[in-house]
Amino acid sequence: MAIVHSVEIDEEAPGGGICSYDPVAYMTEGCPSPGHFDLSVEYDGETYFFATAANRDAFEANPRRYVPRYGRLPR
Repeated sequence: MAIVHSVEIDEEAPGGGICSYDPVAYMTEGCPSPGHFDLSVEYDGETYFFATAANRDAFEANPRRYVPRYGRLPR
């Protein structure tokens, strides 16, 4: 059985690569985790936010592993 998590997108919130959610947490924790604005990285024209410095560092070491593979979310 698969567990599906839904994420509400706040149209007024700053966007970022995946609407200010931590892209590393999706893979390591299996669910969305809000990122912090002071833990951010610019990559491929987008800003990505992270819940922890360790997640930010993992992203910086290999960003292609963590960016969305199926396009960007609408803003």
